[in-house]
Amino acid sequence: MSKIPQTRLFTTFVAISLAVGLLSACKNKDESDTPPTEEPVVNVQLYLGAPQIEYAGIYAAISQGYFEDENLNLEVLFAISADAVEENLSSYEAVSTGGPVFADGTAEGMLRLRQSGTDFVSLLTLYQRDSRSIVSIPAKGIETPQDLVGKRLLVVPGTEYITTIFLSMVGVAPEDVTIIGAEGQGVDWLVSQMLTGAVDAMVFSIEGATQMEAAGLGSTRIAFYDYGVQSYANVVFTSGQMVKDHPDVVQRFVNAVLRGLHYVTERPEEVAAWFVENYGDQLHPLQVDVQDEAILAIIPLVQTATSQPGMMNPDTWEYLNQQMVELGLLEPGLNSADTYTLKFLEAYYQQ
Repeated sequence: MSKIPQTRLFTTFVAISLAVGLLSACKNKDESDTPPTEEPVVNVQLYLGAPQIEYAGIYAAISQGYFEDENLNLEVLFAISADAVEENLSSYEAVSTGGPVFADGTAEGMLRLRQSGTDFVSLLTLYQRDSRSIVSIPAKGIETPQDLVGKRLLVVPGTEYITTIFLSMVGVAPEDVTIIGAEGQGVDWLVSQMLTGAVDAMVFSIEGATQMEAAGLGSTRIAFYDYGVQSYANVVFTSGQMVKDHPDVVQRFVNAVLRGLHYVTERPEEVAAWFVENYGDQLHPLQVDVQDEAILAIIPLVQTATSQPGMMNPDTWEYLNQQMVELGLLEPGLNSADTYTLKFLEAYYQQ
């Protein structure tokens, strides 16, 4: 038998090695060229209060197709007093199913609900600072908290706890103010109560006060935040089961809303125009032409110099927890950190 020269063996080995390497490279190339599996389309529901400009970040996300980008088919359901714990249970019952359902609430409401045994988890906040205020008209002469003594204050469902905290912080005894519950609904009803003299002031948002001024009604405003009150008037939450079972869907939802919040800070007038075009028939006639002013009033609340849109501060949650315990609005022992999560926010901002 003839003997194969060593040089030929080496050459053959090199050729085989190169061939294997090329085949492997081709295989890897084919694998990398294969598009990633697309996320399945998921139907999700979002419960909000009445159509108002306070949800501008969500309107921006809808108008720009950010939910579709995340393969989410969003259904928005409006319900007056959707953030009122006692008045409207439909959104809470829907979230309690553990399915792809999200809703808008208040931080103080979330703490109360958590202590009552729900597993609701706040995912983000639409505003970095509390937007609620005591709003009146100049003729009533209410310019400082002490001017509320002996006056009739309209408190809408969902704002009872924050109003109690505010009165305590400014040294006004609740019994010195006549608290009137809302029997109607909608901005037109609220404004009519003021103009007809049924009430002297009402708990309203900053954009609501701005709309009154822009419509020529005039207003005075005592902002809760200016007196040290810390809370989140608009947190978006879901169930703990949803967070546990479908974190990918939750992340995609949070991504879309955060993109919307960033967009509205860049193009507020555009979002206001979209809002009027799509929901103008549900607004009071005085509101339709003043949404530009209203949305500009909320931009400083959406993004502040010290935080990113959507972010929540653990200190704010713990402060609110302690205030509510001291006032008897909560029982001691609740861990405020169980009421919210930052992991989806952090994941978005770390991309």
